[in-house]
Amino acid sequence: MMNSTEKEMGLAIDWDVSVRPMAKGAVSGDVHVLKECEEGVLLAALDGAGHGEPAREAATAAARLLEAHAGEPAVTLMARCHEALTLTRGAAMTLVCFRTRENRIDWLGVGNVEGRLIRAHPEAAERSEAIVLQGGLLGYRLPLLRPASLAISPRDVVVLATDGIHADFAEDVNVWHTPARIATDIMDQRWKGNDDALLVVARYLGAAI
Repeated sequence: MMNSTEKEMGLAIDWDVSVRPMAKGAVSGDVHVLKECEEGVLLAALDGAGHGEPAREAATAAARLLEAHAGEPAVTLMARCHEALTLTRGAAMTLVCFRTRENRIDWLGVGNVEGRLIRAHPEAAERSEAIVLQGGLLGYRLPLLRPASLAISPRDVVVLATDGIHADFAEDVNVWHTPARIATDIMDQRWKGNDDALLVVARYLGAAI
């Protein structure tokens, strides 16, 4: 079942998000972006350095830039965010560009926001593929950026998770569950409990609606 945002935007993905701050009632420094663009859909998860309002301000500043320039290449988006965050706490970020005409994703990560592509086809050579994260922190140190491009098929699932989630979160993902159910299950089972946590789960539908 598609959520209301997806219906309004006519997206090529079905998606959901789960956020849990380190302490009950606290402000989370983890932020997500979902923006339709000419190529398809831009999806991102950002983790502001530290906690509280300063962390959220850094992550939100980068999120605004992504929304304004969603159609640009991943490397350009990373560089824009890095420059914009130089006077902030900085942030880690992983972004995914769903290119629906080509049935591909481009993804790129700086810092410690994990990304997994989980294949729906039972005979896929690799059930789960992980993004290769590059060390650094947007606003402080930008590494040499090397985006990767992968083919994606209908019903494949992409999961982005900030470092409040244990890195083994993909082991028990059931791709046939709804994105909301997947996000809830991971959060309940893999949250570390000592950091903000954010999960973005997106199932690829194969074509714009």
